[in-house]
Amino acid sequence: MKKIHINRAGTALGQFTTAEVDAGLKSGEFLPTDLGWREGMAEWKPLGQWADLDPAPVAEGLVLPEPVPERDGPDWEHREQLSLVPAIVGTVKAFLLNPAEAFANMRTMGGLGQPLFYYFLLSYVGMLIAIGMNMLLQMAGAGIAGNRTGMITSMTELAAYVFLMPIVLVVSLYLYAAILQFSLWVTGAGGIPYETIFRVAAYATGSTAVFSVVPICGGFIGSIWGLILVIIGLTKVSNITMGKAVVVVLLPVIVFCAIGSLAAGLAISLFGFGK
Repeated sequence: MKKIHINRAGTALGQFTTAEVDAGLKSGEFLPTDLGWREGMAEWKPLGQWADLDPAPVAEGLVLPEPVPERDGPDWEHREQLSLVPAIVGTVKAFLLNPAEAFANMRTMGGLGQPLFYYFLLSYVGMLIAIGMNMLLQMAGAGIAGNRTGMITSMTELAAYVFLMPIVLVVSLYLYAAILQFSLWVTGAGGIPYETIFRVAAYATGSTAVFSVVPICGGFIGSIWGLILVIIGLTKVSNITMGKAVVVVLLPVIVFCAIGSLAAGLAISLFGFGK
């Protein structure tokens, strides 16, 4: 039997059977306003709105939340009707210019394929453009135009990027979503399904990939804005607070920076780099 995940005010209460949740609603252990989700559902839903549960009579003065409007997803998930380019442009504009509304409208479930394809397409094309521009600048600056060996080397590097980058991009997205889910668990904000986290990460990082074509500072701007979008996205697909979402997203960054600094310090002390 598929168990029901229960979340109250950003805190995961655990996983329970339908009978346990039904009994908990009658005893007061669970509230009709608690959010519930189980495998196969498109999004979290207040327990008071579940058809197969029998909540206790609502206490006087307690107002149940309004029915949650159906999420129909970004333009990207309607590209059959809109065509490819308008769907991409509409989705990028929505997540970059109005992320709160875009994530509130994003389907929390529905498979990994569509968000993965969106992320991969924009990230891969953006990275190829950025790499190509960088190589052209290097070749022009070093006078490689008349240097056959340098030209071959540059083309070889570009070919390596073309064939290896797809693997790196796909693996990094799956890993990033897993790290976010672990961070949610560490901070006590668990209960968000991996698929939902994956969709948030894919649309956030895919949309900000357009900054990679901006010379010099584009990658940095895209990385920072991507973190901000993930923070906003997590608050819109669950009931965790903005403050907790900030901690969830920045915790892995801080840990990785600390590990990197420790490794660099250890290398300097062991091998005498910089002396």
